[in-house]
Amino acid sequence: MQWDSLEAHTAAPYTLSLKSNGCIIFIAALTSTKLVITSKHSLGPVGNATRSHSQVGEEWLHKLLEKAGKTTEQLAETLWEKNWTAVAEVRLILAVAQSLLIKSVLVV
Repeated sequence: MQWDSLEAHTAAPYTLSLKSNGCIIFIAALTSTKLVITSKHSLGPVGNATRSHSQVGEEWLHKLLEKAGKTTEQLAETLWEKNWTAVAEVRLILAVAQSLLIKSVLVV
């Protein structure tokens, strides 16, 4: 994307955040009831990997929503109505279960 395109198609205020060494997950609404979960590396399965960063992020999101008594549809509706993208950073811990440690959630 060219700088002039940013100036032509976006407006302030902008939010700048920094990412430590971990896995950043983007959660956006495709519709008012359907989410797409991506990482900076992937969207869905990747090559011959057991699970991609986006798949692990999706698993993490489902567990988090379930614990909060919420559904993916409810999150999709909120993100859709507010025209938001949720951003989360998770640090992968390579253990037997490849569990996740939630480092921070910027918007959920």
